[in-house]
Amino acid sequence: MNLYLRIIISIYILFTVYACAVVSSPTGGPKDEIPPRFGASDPFDGQTNVDTTKLKITLYFDEYVQEEKLKQNLIITPYKTDFKYKTKFVRNKVVMNILDTLEQNTTYFMDFGKAVVDVTEKNPAKNVRFAFSTGDYLDSLEVTGQVFDLMTNEPIEGGIIALYDPYDSLDVNTDPPLYYSRTVKDGLFILERFKPGFYKVYAIADANEDYKYTLREEKVGFFSDSISLDKNIDGVKLYVRDYDLVDLKLNRIKKEKEDLHISFNKGIVEYGVDFPETNTYTDSIFSMEEKGEIKLIYTGLRDQEDSLRITGYGIDSLDTKLEFDTLIMFPSKKELLAEEKRQERKKSGGLIGGALKSVGNALGAEEEEVEITRISFEQLLPKDNDIKENDSLDIVLRFPIPMKEWNMDSMMYVYSEDTVMLDSVLESRGKALSFNFDKTEVTIPGFVADSAFAIILKQNSFVSVKTDSTKQKTLNFSIKEPDKYGIIEGLVKGSHDNFTVQLLDGKNEPVMEIENERKFSFEYVKPGTYKIRVLIDENGDGVWFPGDFKNRIPPEPTAFFPKEIKVEANWEIRREDTVIDTDKR
Repeated sequence: MNLYLRIIISIYILFTVYACAVVSSPTGGPKDEIPPRFGASDPFDGQTNVDTTKLKITLYFDEYVQEEKLKQNLIITPYKTDFKYKTKFVRNKVVMNILDTLEQNTTYFMDFGKAVVDVTEKNPAKNVRFAFSTGDYLDSLEVTGQVFDLMTNEPIEGGIIALYDPYDSLDVNTDPPLYYSRTVKDGLFILERFKPGFYKVYAIADANEDYKYTLREEKVGFFSDSISLDKNIDGVKLYVRDYDLVDLKLNRIKKEKEDLHISFNKGIVEYGVDFPETNTYTDSIFSMEEKGEIKLIYTGLRDQEDSLRITGYGIDSLDTKLEFDTLIMFPSKKELLAEEKRQERKKSGGLIGGALKSVGNALGAEEEEVEITRISFEQLLPKDNDIKENDSLDIVLRFPIPMKEWNMDSMMYVYSEDTVMLDSVLESRGKALSFNFDKTEVTIPGFVADSAFAIILKQNSFVSVKTDSTKQKTLNFSIKEPDKYGIIEGLVKGSHDNFTVQLLDGKNEPVMEIENERKFSFEYVKPGTYKIRVLIDENGDGVWFPGDFKNRIPPEPTAFFPKEIKVEANWEIRREDTVIDTDKR
């Protein structure tokens, strides 16, 4: 009997005897918080010239163990989609029978993650990992590092570090990687036991655990080209972000009461429409963007006799433009009016109730007052009505339907104790109201906030294309009081001259930003907790590039102040305490 076999048998006897005494904790005893210890394996870690057929792998532990999500936890590299094996847990052993024939002269690496737990408290065994080779050489390359979210700087736990052979047809969107590892706490990873060579490298926040980048909600990081991995590397940092992988397509044209909706497979942010052949119907058709779709509104009274040809385009958030040329037909006005009458008869008690109501009206009974529905609208800008003193601002309002006219006689400007007509104020400043192209937004320009003021928009200030008018609305603006806010000063160091410093709120949304100022200052910051992010414009074109995954062009980098910043009222964060080095990410 050779020495290696004697050692394996001795360890197995030792662990088996010990395991019999620790199957479960005594009733009422302390909670078992000690995980199983991985003692040995057969083949042993680092063994070479392992048989490629009918291989049986056995792992030994110091107590009884059981399986915990083996499929999700187990890593076997090189990866093979249809790799077949059977596993059973027997007392303090894990036995795996490989049903496939292994490749010759190949290093295999297995990492069980948290798949092996004890039988009492399910404490996971740690570092259950080993490698063996079917040849006389064991691959020993190792890369360590961390994965972060590019836009939040949060570490990615449970992500995938993936290596693909650049010379085969495997792709991260459709195929699992050749070699891979998972990130753990703080985004840390170890990718080990792979062959030297050129690889396409990806980091994936793998939401559905399919070892691929397939979902819109998943995030990915990558290099623009394959890289040579021929020596151990430590401290690698990879950054992931989300990309829109879906090509913009026209879905369908759907009816909604008397309107039409041109829908796409995803939301659009800009659009245009045109009617190549104008007629009496097209003059009564208006358009607007609504929930990422193009809404068409027909205000005419007659039914269309034929379908109309419409051309146009939609643009998504990636600035992808899709042009379309199709036919439309609005719902029948006659049918809609008939349906309205049927609903009115139901409310009136049917045909008899409606007839009695008509008789009552004929005899002089008092008619019910018709309730007038007025249109609500929202203020888009400014987002905060508490504004800095002497700031100039434009007020932008958005309506749920296109407007056709406004009544300046219904708009008032309140300043100090004076109330004047809004048009006289605008005229004195050489300004005027202006609509956007589809008349769903209006800009009231040219205000200077030297003191508090208000704008009163009475009923009927704006009238829609359907002749409905707006509700009354008062917009109040006040001047910020400095002692209710904080100040954050900071310094940007590094070799980059073009950048944008952003102050992020708790949802990682920018609330303020400053461009190309190394010594920056955010004033009038509301009390709260913030991050500081720097978007680095490496190529100096004046725009931060978010990346193009389809063409494998990585995004330009970001940098963060490493700590969250707590702002209090009437408090200043000093510049020397907020230094960001764009060369040290």
